[in-house]
Amino acid sequence: PAACPAAATSVGPAEGTLLRRWLVGFWAVAFVLFLVVHPGRQTFDTKLGVTVDPGAFFSDLGQLWHDQGSFGGIQDQYAGYLWPMLPFYWPAHALRLPVWLAERLWLSLIVAVAFWGALRLAERLRVGSDGSRLLAGIAYALWPVFTIVIGSTSAAALPGAFLPWVLLPLVDERYSARVAALRSALVVPFMGGVNGASTLASLLPVGLYLLSRPPGPRQRKLIAWWVPGVIVATAWWWIPLLMLGVYGENFLPYVENAQTTTATMSGTEALRGAGNWVAYLHFGQAWLPAGWTVAASVIVVVCSARAAGLGLAGLARRDMPERRWLVLTVVSCALVLLAGYGGAFGAPFHGVVQDWLNGGLVPFRNIYKFQTGLALALVLGLAHLVGIAAQPRGARPVRGRRFAPLIAAVLILPGLLWPYLNGSILNPGSFQQLPTYWKTTASWLEKYSPDSRALVVPATAHGIYGWGSPIDQPLDVLAKSRWAQRDYVPFGTPGNRRAMDAVEDALTSGGQVPALADYLSRAGIYYVVVRNDLDPNQIGSVPTTTVKRTLEQSGYTRVTGFGPVMTGGVIAHDAPLQVEGLYPRQRAVEIYEPTDQDVPRPGQAHLLPVSDTAVVSGGPEALLPLASELRGRATVLTGDNTPGLGTPALQIVGDGLRRADTRFGLVSANTSYTYTSSERNAPDAVQDAGKAPHQILPTKGIAHQTVAQLRGARSVTASSSGNWLFHLPQYDPVNAFDGNPDTA
Repeated sequence: PAACPAAATSVGPAEGTLLRRWLVGFWAVAFVLFLVVHPGRQTFDTKLGVTVDPGAFFSDLGQLWHDQGSFGGIQDQYAGYLWPMLPFYWPAHALRLPVWLAERLWLSLIVAVAFWGALRLAERLRVGSDGSRLLAGIAYALWPVFTIVIGSTSAAALPGAFLPWVLLPLVDERYSARVAALRSALVVPFMGGVNGASTLASLLPVGLYLLSRPPGPRQRKLIAWWVPGVIVATAWWWIPLLMLGVYGENFLPYVENAQTTTATMSGTEALRGAGNWVAYLHFGQAWLPAGWTVAASVIVVVCSARAAGLGLAGLARRDMPERRWLVLTVVSCALVLLAGYGGAFGAPFHGVVQDWLNGGLVPFRNIYKFQTGLALALVLGLAHLVGIAAQPRGARPVRGRRFAPLIAAVLILPGLLWPYLNGSILNPGSFQQLPTYWKTTASWLEKYSPDSRALVVPATAHGIYGWGSPIDQPLDVLAKSRWAQRDYVPFGTPGNRRAMDAVEDALTSGGQVPALADYLSRAGIYYVVVRNDLDPNQIGSVPTTTVKRTLEQSGYTRVTGFGPVMTGGVIAHDAPLQVEGLYPRQRAVEIYEPTDQDVPRPGQAHLLPVSDTAVVSGGPEALLPLASELRGRATVLTGDNTPGLGTPALQIVGDGLRRADTRFGLVSANTSYTYTSSERNAPDAVQDAGKAPHQILPTKGIAHQTVAQLRGARSVTASSSGNWLFHLPQYDPVNAFDGNPDTA
């Protein structure tokens, strides 16, 4: 069917006032529902610095290079916070509005924007009745695709919330093509630039709308003005993003892969907006409580499936306004979402699509971002179906037709509202404010470590502490001097990542590491900050008593401590006194320094003689046991491009650069046994089955890697070995034949 032109719609004063009352009423209800969850306590939302200290965060955006955190690097899409998130939180911070209250206000406004935009778009397209449009607006704002992320990463909800507003000027024929296109382009920046792929994915329905217009001058003018308008309006985030791609380290190969992101995107989950793979993460506690509710709660599953089904039924009707565009949107989004799914009734070519998503299409690997367009099309279909059902038809009127919107609301809204009603809409780990002792720690480091970098240990994937879960680290916001930690995502160079891995492995040993202080000094690190306030129950947690024992046996001494005296875990109320005594008593934060005064204290850059340079074959971890002996010498890797070096007298061969598989989603116990030169992952491996081991290497190839050699056997395989989650060197099938019963 031909596209139906959207005629201009006029709203009278009385009706406009009524609609505004619905807007205010919906926002007020959403605001209250956010307020009653963890009142008086803030939760993590996208970026800690934006919510806690937006002024300082803004001041750091003036330079592409960020040197204070970790070991320096190009900021990862930080410019994307410039609009609209920072302009909201900055005035709220200036007015001294409590962070938790500002957060709740921000979240409620996003939901209200999505509601009002969907309602206005349905009205402009003449879809449905007043009651069904109202229902569609509420359903869109509460659609699972938004519910999953709104309470943890609200920036991810912005593109979908403003999608109807980008379309509104384009469907209004009162405007000329140029004015409509430019007004639409000016709305796109409100989608934010925190994740460029999310913004582009939400613009897919807009592009399809323009392409589905009747051929003619208006369509050509709309496209001719809209495309460059969007490019100019979003230049503030895509130019820094291109700079990141050109000069930054590519971390995408070391985060989630397409097999993970597509595994939850079945047909039903895609239709009801629940295909986000993060929603299904549950390790004793749901990572996203709202997402887990969407994925596992019966009432949410049933009601969201009903909403999707009613939406499809509406789109199937031939009298559906703009049916060609909406059906094209549904089909296009469904193809994108389902093409990589390999489960039951999955696409036969899903393997090829997954390879694409791990390759050239890697920015769009998290395909759930395309669900926003599908959600908008379905709620418009829902509005149309319910609106038609409410209309009197035939000579014999059917009683109760006018209650169709109310009946539909009863069928779908309880489930869509359930994450808001049961308190799971916000992330756990709320906290009142960042602890004062972390501010004291930052001040101490600023005073005593102005020219060196402090290392924060033990490593953790996310900032999950006993006092709350800011996800980002407190020093991200509070530090005024340089500091570093072993990052969860390898933003730095491969050599830096391997060096930090070596340090973390050493610290978890609990034994003596004689050259540790010199090794860290070579990396510009003098003080070591031990955070005893981490949540000890998180996956991969390393006891800080082990870390401190390693430091004390390796030539470090405690300098000072801050914060309250804590235990290394929660002591049960009925625990015997003897058991209580087993828990260590320690300050929340403790700072260590080398005892050997001869350990060079890092400072400004200085020169070392080329003639004393040592060349290392292997990785930077090879220097850890030798750092004391190499004090005062420069070192380079064999694979480095070092012009003018010649052939140094000192050549070092290390065996630390093992050919092994690494699970980068873990911070410890994440590296496998040593592979042979041609060995690949097991066919049934959890990660990259049948492929080459996943590694981060300072040089390409295996010339400087340590490989295993089998003697007396060509290969050794096992039907099962190791652990589905952790990697450890002892999980080698060869150990079944090494003559040692302890390793079998």
